[in-house]
This record gives sequence, structure tokens and C-alpha cells, in this order.
Amino acid sequence: MSQLVRVIGVLFFVFIYVFGIGTMLILYGMMGAGPSSIHFSAKFVSASPWLYFIPVAGVATFCLLFRASAAAHLAPPHTNAQRPQRIAFILAWLLWGAAAVTASLALKQFAYILIWTYISGIILHFTLFGAVSSPSGSSHRTLSETRPNRRFFQFFTFTGAENGIVYSLVFLLLTAAVTSLTLHLLPDTAFANNYANPEREFHRIVSFFCYPAAYFLTTRLLWHAFLHRITNHKFVGLTALFWLILASILPYIFTIGGDDTGLANDFPGNFISLFVSENKYQGFSFHTFISVLWLLIIIAIYTPRIGKTFRAFRPVR
Repeated sequence: MSQLVRVIGVLFFVFIYVFGIGTMLILYGMMGAGPSSIHFSAKFVSASPWLYFIPVAGVATFCLLFRASAAAHLAPPHTNAQRPQRIAFILAWLLWGAAAVTASLALKQFAYILIWTYISGIILHFTLFGAVSSPSGSSHRTLSETRPNRRFFQFFTFTGAENGIVYSLVFLLLTAAVTSLTLHLLPDTAFANNYANPEREFHRIVSFFCYPAAYFLTTRLLWHAFLHRITNHKFVGLTALFWLILASILPYIFTIGGDDTGLANDFPGNFISLFVSENKYQGFSFHTFISVLWLLIIIAIYTPRIGKTFRAFRPVR
């Protein structure tokens, strides 16, 4: 039986490896041809030699993050399982972020920074999903590993619901800031042959970051308020995803048969509208305002609970 498990494990990791190669090649093509096209065969031949290492480095990073994530999910309960995973992401975020910014500014192509931004955002949303679906506070075993002189940094990386929430929000903010600065440093020629411009991309990214975070934190607050009486904390993330999907689909269902979907696109909380072509929809700034305001209100309400958790985050005596 154990031999069968090992064989299945090896085959699974081979599948992940091949999947990672395919994913990175697709991303490579996007970086070479721009976000308006994935046809990258000609670009692959004529690209700078150092770009050939992108798929290899991408697969290595993918495997590192996957291994850290798998170890975290297979770790025994009440252990500080999330720490290696979060530190691995910080290292990958820094290295690939520096590479993306450098490539975008040097080659005057905004696709590099956008790929890093959206991949980072997706990973952080998964982290936030896990955080809001975790029990509050940290276990005694986790608290026993804290050190007074490193308590602030350890709060971000250690296991815990509020820890993961703060960690995800901080890196979402940092990612948006780095992306915004890079987009505004690029010359206008970087956007001349593409459908996008810095302002639209900035609004789309901010809404892409804030809407899911607002849904997750709102559902977590509702769980603390009354949902904990009827459901387990493990279902908070799934409940938030349900509301996000429902708020994104219903507006289009109600406007079926109409000549204009503008009303559905403008519906607050409509996550799908962020991916509607700019040729059909220009209202990203509205969603930026709604998503940022909503998230700030929820953070303000949730801050006392985070402060209480941080004060309790100290070595166990």
C-alpha cells in the first residue's frame, strides 16, 4: 500500500511539473507578444537570450511554492504550518517582482509587470481564503515560537486567521503600489500598440485586489457576528466565493434580452465586469471607488479584533 502511495505521489509531482512548464510557456508567450495575443512562436525565436531561462525559473518557483503549500496543508494541527509557505512567497514575490519591474522598464513592455501582479494577486487571494476559513488566534504551540524582538514580523508569517488576513492585505497593497509606480514610469509608447493604458490597468488591478478581499472580510465579520452559530469557520471562504459569484452573475441574468449591459457592468460588487473588454466598457474607476471604500470600511470594523489578536500574540509563559 505504501509503495502505491509513493508511485501516485511521484506521478502527481510529474503532472505538476509538466503543468508548470506549460503554464510558464504560456506566460512567456504573453510577455513576448503582449496581452492582446498569445501567439509567441516568432517572439520566442527572436527574444533576448536571457528570456529562455524564464520557463525554468518559473517552474522552479512553482515547485517551491507548491512544496511549501503541500507541507502546510499536511502538517499536524496546532503547528506553525503556514510560516514556511509565507516566507517562500515573500522571497518569490521579491525576486520575481524585481525581475518584472526591471524587464518592464528596460524593454518598455507593461506585460511583464502585469503578469507578476495578477499571479501575486491570485496567490494572495488563496492565502486570504485560507485565513478567513481558519480559527481565530494562534495555538499555544505557535505562540511558544514567538520572540519579543521579532514579534511584529512573526505576526505576519505565523499561522493564524488574523495573521493571514493582515499578511494578505499588506502584500496586496504593496503589489498594487509597485505596479502603479511601474505603469506610470513607462513611456506612452509602451501602450501605443495595445488596448490598455496605465489608468485603466491601475483601476482594474485595484478592483481585482479589493473586491475579493472585501467579500472575504465581510463574510468573516458576518461569521463572527452570527454565522458561527449555524456554520463552521471552515466554510467562510466558500461562502464568500458564493456571494462574489452570485453578485457577478445575477446582474447579467436580470438584463438578458436587453440592448445594453451597462447597468449590469455598473452593479456594485460585479467582479466579472473587470474583465469586460475596454471597447465595450469604460467604468473601471467606478468599481475602484466602490471596492476601495467597501474594503476600507470592513478593515476599520475588523481592526479592533486584529489589535486584540496582536496583543495576545506573545510567548506563552
